[in-house]
Amino acid sequence: MMSRVRGKVVGGWQLSGITQFQTGLPCSVGVATDYAKVGLDSNFGCGPNGQYWVMNGHPKIIGTFGPNGQWFSTTNPDGSPIFTQPAPGTFNTQRVRDAIYQPGFQNWNMGLFKALPVTERVKLQFRAEAFNVWNHPNWCGSSGCRGTTNIGLNPTSASTFGKVLTKGSERNLQLSLRAEF
Repeated sequence: MMSRVRGKVVGGWQLSGITQFQTGLPCSVGVATDYAKVGLDSNFGCGPNGQYWVMNGHPKIIGTFGPNGQWFSTTNPDGSPIFTQPAPGTFNTQRVRDAIYQPGFQNWNMGLFKALPVTERVKLQFRAEAFNVWNHPNWCGSSGCRGTTNIGLNPTSASTFGKVLTKGSERNLQLSLRAEF
């Protein structure tokens, strides 16, 4: 008798899951200032329309996680700035478009289900669902970095330049009981 009860409680569970991985959005460094006096670039990546800054080194992805953590380096090992504004009346002719990638996005959703028969025609279904089951922080917020700028790309803002600005995607749990008849 006990093994039959245990079989009904322990057996018959179903597990489902969905995962999503996405790389970060490529972005450029600059500000909405018309240095060349010809207008702002409307195709400027991840920020307001603007003009690209000159790159004097390589902005290494550091990936110090957490809101206001440093995402990419803004200075060279000798302390000189990696990005400098172009001289007035000139364009930056370097290949600097999309030089930096924002943090990626990762999400794991899982569900646990069990059908519970009540009568021959009526049954209940218990559902436990977890969205972002591992509670993995996404440094681009819950948007998954689609079309948004979540790292500081304005080199004139010392407090946010190169830093993570948002975090999102906290774990969300959902329980339900469904009657089928």
